Amino acid sequence: VRTAGRWVLWSHVAGVLPDYRRRKLGAGIKWAQRTWALDNGYDQIRWTFDPMQAGNANFNLRVLGAVTSKISQNMYGIYDDALNPGLPTDRFEAVWSLDDPRVTTRADGHLPDVLPLPSLALLAYENGSLVRQPLGKSPSAARVEIPVAFSALGREDAALARDWQTNLREVLTGAFAEGLSVVDFIRNDGRCWYVLGRI
Repeated sequence: VRTAGRWVLWSHVAGVLPDYRRRKLGAGIKWAQRTWALDNGYDQIRWTFDPMQAGNANFNLRVLGAVTSKISQNMYGIYDDALNPGLPTDRFEAVWSLDDPRVTTRADGHLPDVLPLPSLALLAYENGSLVRQPLGKSPSAARVEIPVAFSALGREDAALARDWQTNLREVLTGAFAEGLSVVDFIRNDGRCWYVLGRI
């Protein structure tokens, strides 16, 4: 696919059957894909993933070292299945720069240390409510919370799930417009956070 003036490899699906999950097969597929891409003249792979799914966020950002600064609203229409609780299919566009130090370090088997979370929480779930904070003037870092288990939340409290999805989309659209990118994903004290920074 040609995007942003360059040719990139677009990855549509890299899935593993349920009985074979948690065996690092998904990571093996992606690292093999990286090797093939580099051998065939690509230095970047892109794909989409659901910003509300913590497992996908952890895999794409923390394990693989992808980043994102683009969120699309309802990209594939409304789905109602095991993962999608009848809500719009918002999607991040993951950018995996294959020779970036973030990626090469991980390819060598070294996950980066978990750094302290930025103090600025643009979106957080506090005392039963979603709380938004203004971005302010040119922050260098921020954090945004997502549910631990969004699919389950969507079936238990559809209104809260929809509200969380809408707020996440709005907060990140604003942050991306100010030059921030999602650069990491952190699980901390039973909560899930996107880490935003400048790259």
